[in-house]
Amino acid sequence: MKKSICFLIALFLTLFSCSSDSETTTDAPLLIKKIVSTYENDSRTTNFTYNGTKLDAIIVDNFRLEYFYTGDNITKITRHIGDFLESENTYEYDDQGRVSAESVVNYPNDVSGKVVYTYNNNQTITFQEYNGSDSLPTNLGNNGTIYLNTDGEISQIETFKNDVYLRKVTNTFDTKNSFFKNITGYNKIPSYYAVFHNQLSFNWYNAANELTSNSTFEYVYNSSNFPTNCTQLLYQNGNVVNTVQISYYY
Repeated sequence: MKKSICFLIALFLTLFSCSSDSETTTDAPLLIKKIVSTYENDSRTTNFTYNGTKLDAIIVDNFRLEYFYTGDNITKITRHIGDFLESENTYEYDDQGRVSAESVVNYPNDVSGKVVYTYNNNQTITFQEYNGSDSLPTNLGNNGTIYLNTDGEISQIETFKNDVYLRKVTNTFDTKNSFFKNITGYNKIPSYYAVFHNQLSFNWYNAANELTSNSTFEYVYNSSNFPTNCTQLLYQNGNVVNTVQISYYY
């Protein structure tokens, strides 16, 4: 599951590019259709497809995520490279409609993982990771705490291994509308960032609590307060290592 969380973080950092002037004149919920990210003289296009307001797929080049629902809950995400099914994430929900467990199977090496979530009364979610093989993730992995801000966004994640501090991730957000906002079920998955508002900063701290990498985001918004364009600066050890220009199309 550690791989799953890290992958999702990497995916969102890739997606946090900004968008162009493409406002809608209908009353239908505004849904992101395409994101174009440009960096180092290279350009990457991320396409989103839907069934109504339910996400059907996210496609980047030869890479594809497919989403499956039960009612309004995302219950499975499959990851494909070309025609090859690389991994599969499944989600369990409690009686309050919250994700209680997230499982992943990586098919090339038959490595499996699971994260069990516990919701607390102080705006935190504690998690315990398990890993294993043959679809039996029974070995204890990392554990930690997800801190939510008053808007329900992930402001911080602390991760431990055998009670030893490993790392910390912190985030800040604007007060505008996230381009993920109107996607059914998207805001329920605990490892997803920026589901209500847009990320302004992402900071990664190592075991010594030293800031090793971070990103900042500056947006332009349309009249509906959704992002249209964004400049992302990526830092490594305090130095800018990349600048990404992003355009969002709705």
